[in-house]
Amino acid sequence: GIDYLPEHYCERGQVRVNDHLQLIGASDVYAIGDIAGAKDEFGNPHPKLAQWASAHGRYAAKHIANDLAKKPSDSFRYRDKGTLIPIGDWYASAKIGPFIFHGKFAWWLRRMVYVMSVPGISRKLRIIIDWTFHSFGFRHIVDLDLDVDVCMPEKE
Repeated sequence: GIDYLPEHYCERGQVRVNDHLQLIGASDVYAIGDIAGAKDEFGNPHPKLAQWASAHGRYAAKHIANDLAKKPSDSFRYRDKGTLIPIGDWYASAKIGPFIFHGKFAWWLRRMVYVMSVPGISRKLRIIIDWTFHSFGFRHIVDLDLDVDVCMPEKE
């Protein structure tokens, strides 16, 4: 069977955490990402976005290292880098600080930010080539060279 946390640890499907993303009542357990019921300095819940979850993970790792070295850590604080939302081909919306962009520039900006986050030059080139061919109407040009059998074996 599945073991669940006692109800006093949870709130609205998330675990309660302190300012260091540690489970309240069990400081040796960290919660990051969607499961963490973390709140900002104003008491608002953290949004369930990948950039927040990634920041949670980096913070928890740093806090654990500081804790092992007997160094103090500041509370978790996140500075939003902005939001980039694709709307369709050649159109997007972007909010970066106080600036809001719409249209092709926001679409281009989102793609550039994505490519810059991909590790490795060969992967970046594959993505750029795929996107370029897609711009001219072709789709699924990049061969991922996967050797995976997705079929279930037949029962005997």
